[in-house]
Amino acid sequence: MKVAKVAVGYYISVTGNPWSDFFSKLDEAMSLPLETQTGEMWLIHALMNTVIKSGLSVHEFKTNKDAIKAAFDEEGRKKAGEFFTPIVWAEEAHKYLDKYIPNWRTDYNVWEMSCGSGNLIRTARITPEHLFASTLQQDDIDLINSTPELAGCNAFQCDFLADLDFDSNNTDFLDKLPARLKEIIVNDEPLLIFANPPYKTGSAKATDIGNYMIDIGLGKAAYDIFYQFCYRVMHFVEMF
Repeated sequence: MKVAKVAVGYYISVTGNPWSDFFSKLDEAMSLPLETQTGEMWLIHALMNTVIKSGLSVHEFKTNKDAIKAAFDEEGRKKAGEFFTPIVWAEEAHKYLDKYIPNWRTDYNVWEMSCGSGNLIRTARITPEHLFASTLQQDDIDLINSTPELAGCNAFQCDFLADLDFDSNNTDFLDKLPARLKEIIVNDEPLLIFANPPYKTGSAKATDIGNYMIDIGLGKAAYDIFYQFCYRVMHFVEMF
């Protein structure tokens, strides 16, 4: 990843744009021959060619987006409590779901509510209109919207830890969701919550989320919060 970080760093220094622009414009830049491009698109394409020559494919570059983010926005990553999910772990999770809910990719509505760059769902091949992906960061949404494997999914910003209303109706919270997702929850349609929930680890002490959990007495884990959330919005399926 060293060459990839150098390439993105050079892009930032030349253009003055944020690191995330390299990712959001990557597909457009790579869609045409280098010799036909100019300006920023030419620069991204040329730098990406150098990354490819180093042995890293475009797909591998995208799936390591959070490693790049850590290099150029470490403070923001820590404060948001973001943790990277390798593709190999995500695909292992897919296998468990396949075992217990064989039709989950096509017949269930799936909400990945802390999707980050989308690693947990990128290779899942979920029917796009059934897939909802939310995250804190707009740059993550931009990346997901430009990722071919996630084309057509419902991507949106949402801070469910801060915004969730724990009253019996959850009205304020539901009103912030996409209309179709709100309809699914209100009508109790099958909804599978698929996520790496925000959690507390030793390395999370510097994060806003980690400190918040300590303040409310959940210094060891935030799974209690996560499961309370699931109980209020999820149509549960007997898995065992």
